[in-house]
Amino acid sequence: MSNRLITVLSALVLLAAGLLAWYVSTLEKRTVHYVTPARNAAAYNPLFVLQQALQELDYPASSHRYFGAIQAPLMPGDTVVMLADGRQLNSRQARQLAEAVEQGLHLVALQPGGRRKQAAIDPGRLLRQLGFQANPDCEQDDCDQRLLPPDGASVEQHDRRQLSVRLGHGRVDLFTSLDFLRTGKVLPGREQTGINGFASDGLASADNQNKAWQLLAPNLGRGHVYLVYDQRHDRWWMRLLRDGVMTWLPLALLLAGWLWARSQRLGPLLPDPEPERRSLREHIIASAHHLWRNGRGLSLYDQALAALHARIASRAPALAGLQGIALEQALAQRTGIDARQLASALRRPPAHDKTALAQRITVLMETRNLL
Repeated sequence: MSNRLITVLSALVLLAAGLLAWYVSTLEKRTVHYVTPARNAAAYNPLFVLQQALQELDYPASSHRYFGAIQAPLMPGDTVVMLADGRQLNSRQARQLAEAVEQGLHLVALQPGGRRKQAAIDPGRLLRQLGFQANPDCEQDDCDQRLLPPDGASVEQHDRRQLSVRLGHGRVDLFTSLDFLRTGKVLPGREQTGINGFASDGLASADNQNKAWQLLAPNLGRGHVYLVYDQRHDRWWMRLLRDGVMTWLPLALLLAGWLWARSQRLGPLLPDPEPERRSLREHIIASAHHLWRNGRGLSLYDQALAALHARIASRAPALAGLQGIALEQALAQRTGIDARQLASALRRPPAHDKTALAQRITVLMETRNLL
C-alpha cells in the first residue's frame, strides 16, 4: 500500500470522526413521558381511578363487576356506587339493598331510561322496593321528572339530571349519567395530560373531582365504598368464547389442519358401478338360485353344514369334538334352538324333498349366526 493511499484513508477517517462528533454535539437531552395502554383492572374497570384515589386517602374501597360478587354484608355507613342498570338485580339483591338503605347505606345509581323520550319507564325491582314510581304524566307529555320519589321521603334535589332523597337512615342519589365518576380516555400522544395521562374528561376534570367528593361525602369515612361497574353476569360459554380465545382458537386451527390433511387421502368420490356389473353378493345369490333350479340343492346343504362346523371350530372349540346326540344337545343349549330341529338339520335330507332341504338349510344358517 502506497503512502498516498494511506494518507487519503486517514483523512477520510478523521473527517468521518469530526462529522460524528459535530452531530452528537447538536443533540439535546430531554425527558419524554410515554403513556402506555391501560392494563389489568384499568383496562376494563371504568371506576378504577376512583378506587385508587379513595384507597390512597385510606378510605376502604373495592371494585366489583356485579353486585352479587360482594361477599361482605352491607352495613350502615357503607356506600354503593352502581354504574350499571339497577333493573338487572334479582329480587333478593333488590330487597337486600333496600333494607341496607333503610339502615343507613348511601346508594348512588343510575335512573332507568326508556327507549323513547316520552315513553314511561320501568323503575325496576330495586327502585320499586325503595318506593319509587314512574311518573304517569310522562306517558303522554314531555317532562323532566320521570320518577316520583317515595311517599314520606325527604327530597333534597329533583330535576332532570338528579334525584336525591333520604330514606330512613340512608340516602339515595339517582343520576341520568355517572360519567363524571369514570376514568377518562387514555391519550395516544406522548405528553401526559390530566391524571396519569388521561384526557380531561371523567375524574381527570377538576370540576368532576369536586362533584365526586361532594357526592360521596355523606358516608365517606364511615364505612366501606363498593364500586359496581357492571351488572352483567356472563354465562360460561360466553366467557369461554371471549376469554378463552387463546386456547380454543389454536385447537380449532389444529383440527382444521388435521381435517384438511385427511381430506387429501379420501380423494374424489368413486363413480357408481356399471349397471351390467354385478356385485359379489348378487353373483352368489344368482349361483345359489341356479343350483336350486337344476336340482343341486344338496350342494347348498353341504356348504351350509360346512359353514356351521367352521363356525363351531372358531367360536366353540369345546363342541368341535362332539358328534351325534351330544352335539345336538350342546348346540340346543347354547343357541336356544329346539334339539329335534337340530337333529333333523344335521342329517342329510333326500335330494327330491325341496321343502325339507330348505328348512334344514335355514336351521343350519340360523344356528351358525347364533354362535
